[in-house]
Amino acid sequence: MNYENVDIIIPVHNSEKFLLECLNSVESQNYNNIHLIIINDGSTDSSQNIIDSFKRSSHLEITVLFNKSARGVSKARNQGLDIANGPYVTFLDSDDVLLKDHINDLVQTIKVTKSKLAITGAIKQTKINHINSTLKLQSVPSTKAMKAILGFGNIQGYSVNKLYKLEKINRVGLKFDNSLFICEDLYFVCSYIKEITGEIGFTGTNTYIYRENEDSNLAQRKKLADIIKKGKNEQRAYAAILQIMDTEQEKKYCELKKTWAMINFIKRVVLIANPYHCIPEVMDIYSGQKKHFLIRAVLSGFFPLKDLVHLIIDIHTIQIKLGKLNKTL
Repeated sequence: MNYENVDIIIPVHNSEKFLLECLNSVESQNYNNIHLIIINDGSTDSSQNIIDSFKRSSHLEITVLFNKSARGVSKARNQGLDIANGPYVTFLDSDDVLLKDHINDLVQTIKVTKSKLAITGAIKQTKINHINSTLKLQSVPSTKAMKAILGFGNIQGYSVNKLYKLEKINRVGLKFDNSLFICEDLYFVCSYIKEITGEIGFTGTNTYIYRENEDSNLAQRKKLADIIKKGKNEQRAYAAILQIMDTEQEKKYCELKKTWAMINFIKRVVLIANPYHCIPEVMDIYSGQKKHFLIRAVLSGFFPLKDLVHLIIDIHTIQIKLGKLNKTL
């Protein structure tokens, strides 16, 4: 078998808790031609020591870049893209894990389906379960893949559970948007899909394991200013994604997801402050859309039932909180 090179780009920032397990999962891949690109993005913990030790003992080809101060995940990934060799490239977050078949499944999917993008499932696990998986290849036209990318399943708009053709990325100068820190993955993936034609391949397996870092700025997430900053950035990201959509169906899905994100944003604000004071421009948009949003959401077939239920609860929660705020004014 001819093993073509696969670049795996891993940004690292203070990841000492999970980093070694992440790197070992790359070492354990049953694919024989991997170039690992690690960008230490201003870590102040022991991440660099872990990287150095791993590099000395690993059989992999490894390139390590070091930023004296943190530049952010988008810039770090772009640094990796600048030195990638191709023909294939993928991304991995430093607290996540790849099952041993991950890269092989993705490459085989591209080859068998003759696609320019391969996607595997990404699932959340706290304790990593190294299960064996069997390929269940399928492919869909790129024009029909956007529902899965924008949706709520185990595909979504993650950049990390996908294998790309580096030549396609370089041809249009595709990069991660440094101004986005929310949904930057989704914008990159949607932009890539808009540049390719033909089929997109799905492995039918779940070989990417992600973990939500419970220690990551939990207190900060509760600060109103931080909630507003993130919420507005997310809305701007969806507005940018909407601009690159071609078909009316794609635009409809993106609009629904943008409104869903806005409702979650308002719910987080209204629990601690008056959103009409904090985000009046967002509330104006919400007030104009909420009357018909649930009807459109139900008829679209875009939202799974459990997410529709959550939407109804969230909208109800917002209305109750707004009613209580109005009584105090």
